[in-house]
Amino acid sequence: MSSSELHNPDPVLRYEALEALRRSPAEAPAAAALLEDPVPNVREQASRVLKAAGTREAARQVATIISSSNISARNLAGETLKKMGHVAVPELLPYLTHEDNDVRKFAIDVLARLPARIYAPKIAEALDDPDANVRLAAIEALGELKATNYADELKKRYEAEPSSRPNIVQALGAFQRPEDLPFFEQALLDENPVVQLTAAEALASIDVPETLDLLVHHRTSVNSIARSVMVDAVVSIVKREPARATELPASLHVNLVAMLDDPDPRYQKAAIEGLTFFVKDGALTALLQCTGRSDEQDLLIFRAISDADEPFEAILKATDRGDLGGNTAATFALGLLGQAQSPGPHWPAIGELLIDQFHNLDVDTQLTALNVCASIGHPALTPVVEKARAHPLPDIRSIAEDVSSSFPSIAATPSTP
Repeated sequence: MSSSELHNPDPVLRYEALEALRRSPAEAPAAAALLEDPVPNVREQASRVLKAAGTREAARQVATIISSSNISARNLAGETLKKMGHVAVPELLPYLTHEDNDVRKFAIDVLARLPARIYAPKIAEALDDPDANVRLAAIEALGELKATNYADELKKRYEAEPSSRPNIVQALGAFQRPEDLPFFEQALLDENPVVQLTAAEALASIDVPETLDLLVHHRTSVNSIARSVMVDAVVSIVKREPARATELPASLHVNLVAMLDDPDPRYQKAAIEGLTFFVKDGALTALLQCTGRSDEQDLLIFRAISDADEPFEAILKATDRGDLGGNTAATFALGLLGQAQSPGPHWPAIGELLIDQFHNLDVDTQLTALNVCASIGHPALTPVVEKARAHPLPDIRSIAEDVSSSFPSIAATPSTP
C-alpha cells in the first residue's frame, strides 16, 4: 500500500497505510503527521510505527508535534519520544529556546524522562527563564536527571525564590545525598506546609542512621500531613533495623495512635506496625479498636497481640467494652490457642466466648476451632465440641465426633443430628 494513503479520507485505509510503514522504517517518519489524526486508533498506530522505527529522523518529525495546538497530539508526541529513548534527546534540544513558553516547558518535561543527563547544562540555562513554569520544570528536571553538580545552585535559589521551594526540595530529595540532611532539616521548619511535606518525603528516602533522629525530633513541629510521612518513615526504618526500637521516645505512641485514624490506609497500616513497638506499654486498647477495617490490618493487629503479656485478657476486655466484635475476638483467641498460648485464669471466659460465637464463624474457622479443641483438650472447650456435634453441616458433625474422643465427659454421649 502506498504511503499516499496516509492522507486518505477513510481512516481504515490510513490505518492500513501505517501498518505498511512498519515494514519500511525509512519511510516511517511520515507517520508523525498522523499523531494529529482525529481518529484515536490511527493516532495510536502512528505512535507505534514511529517507536518501532526508532530513528533520529523519526524522532525529529515527532518533536515537531510538541508545538501543536492539539493537546492530545502534543501529549502523544511526548509519550512517543519518551519511549524512543536516546535518539529523541538531541531532537528536543532546539525546543528549549522555542518562543512559546509552553513548548519550552514541555520539552524540558520530556527530556527529564530521557537519558539526557549529559545535557543538564542546557536544561540548567532555563533556571533563568522569564517564565516561572519553565523555571520550575528545569528545577524538577535537574532532580530527575540526578544532576547533582547543580545541588549548590538549587540551594541558593531556595533562599532567593520562596515560590520554588517545594520544587527545589523535591529535586534535591531525588539526589538522596546524606550531605543534604541539614538542608532538609531547614526545610522542615519552613512555614509553608507543602515545603514541610516535600522535605519529609525527601528525608524518608535517605537511608542513613542520622535520618531516624531527625524524623523523630522534628515530627511534632510540622503540619499533620508531613507528620504522617515522617512517622511512616520512622516505622519503616525500625522495621528494617529492629534494634533501633529502643531509640524511640514514649511520646511517639501518641502520634501513632492519632495516625490510626488517618484517611490513607497506608498510614493506618504504618500506625499499627509502629504500635507493635509499644505493645507492652498499653498499645493494645488502641489497636483492638481498629479491627474490622481490612483482613490485612486485622492480621497485623493479631501479630501485635501475640507479643503482648496478657493477650487473652486484652481481648476479653475489648469485647466487653464493645471495641472488638465477638467474631473477631473468637478468631483472635483461636489464633492464640493455636500458638499454644494459655489463657490461664481466663479459660472459662475464653470457652464461653468460643461457644457464643461458634455458629457465627465461617466453616474454615469452625474447623480450626475443632482442631484446636482436639490438640488442647481443655475442659473449658467441652461445650464447643458439644455444640459442633449438633451442627447442621454433616462434615462439621463428623469431625466433632472424632474430636469428642479427647473429651471423656462427652465421648459416650450420642450426638444430636
